[in-house]
Amino acid sequence: MIVEELWVYPVKGCQGISVPEARLTATGLEYDRALCIVDTEGLVVAKNEAISMRKIPALATIQVEYLNSQREILLTGGDGESIKLPLNEKDYVMNDDIVVSCSGKSTTTGGGWSLGTIPCKLGDRKANDWITAYLNHQDKNGKFRHGKSLRTSFAFARSVSTLQLRNYPEIFPIISAAKADGRLGRNEKRFSDFAPLLICNRASLERVKSLGNVKDYPMESMRASIIVDSKQSWSEERWKYIYVQGNNKEPLTLSKIKECPRCTVPCRHPKTGKYLFPEKLLLWKVLKKAFPQKASDPEWGSWAGVYFGVYFGNNGKEGIIQVGDQVQTSSEPSNLSSKCSVVETIVLKFRKHKMLLRIMLLALLFILFRSFKGNK
Repeated sequence: MIVEELWVYPVKGCQGISVPEARLTATGLEYDRALCIVDTEGLVVAKNEAISMRKIPALATIQVEYLNSQREILLTGGDGESIKLPLNEKDYVMNDDIVVSCSGKSTTTGGGWSLGTIPCKLGDRKANDWITAYLNHQDKNGKFRHGKSLRTSFAFARSVSTLQLRNYPEIFPIISAAKADGRLGRNEKRFSDFAPLLICNRASLERVKSLGNVKDYPMESMRASIIVDSKQSWSEERWKYIYVQGNNKEPLTLSKIKECPRCTVPCRHPKTGKYLFPEKLLLWKVLKKAFPQKASDPEWGSWAGVYFGVYFGNNGKEGIIQVGDQVQTSSEPSNLSSKCSVVETIVLKFRKHKMLLRIMLLALLFILFRSFKGNK
């Protein structure tokens, strides 16, 4: 098995960049979610919260490209207008400070969850004016691009520190459990949702497509850091360690933290933010029906959702990962995956033989009917 794709998302919620290689840093792939967008007034999204595509799906319409040997990024909106942003922390030293919350809170009640805060520097005025104008744009029907009915002020925030996973408040059972058994380790993150790395398996996506009877489902919708193809669906849920052997002296070791519960983002198009299918949550309904165990893990508590992909950490170890690098895994027994495989097999066999079952049922009814008439 090899690394098939590497993806970096320099600005949380916006489009990613497919790269041939990436430096693995203490917080995951270099520059991944190094920046985010915040609502500095708190009228559309909770004030100074790192905005995800969950909150503003229109962020998916912002294309991101590297410039100048990855010293800058070029952001291009769906209207064709662009803005450049520096990537290096040093270029933000003179900018204003802001503390950004890694959370999901209500703008009205203040309720919700928070994993902590990260010290940041604001983008410059030109960049902040650009993102404010873009997200406040109104269409001919008067609808704002950000999806709410109020204008507000947006800004870019560049992280200048990190959030250590072992310092998470114990707001979900997974955090308490992972602190106790060491899964959180020395891992750090910037504006990724929960962990430094999300790994997805193409074989599992192919199985999702089969179960959902859909021809096309872009892997980009999963917003993974590393994509592999084990040729066996759901095998990624059994991997305890992943060893990536490239040009490093020793293999890079990635340790499993937890399967990733998914929100509505993977049900949306990665470049438009619109739902992929007429039945908006079709794919997750299919998965929940086929694999009920995947949607009710008690470790996630209120975050429980259908799994797709697995969170991994690198415990602060650094190195280079390239597309084509060899990948080896060490598996752990998983009752969840084995139960899912049984249910999945039943579902697929039923679909495959559904017409045959109907014919057999009709034949049985016909025989019973003839037998009943004969007895009369």
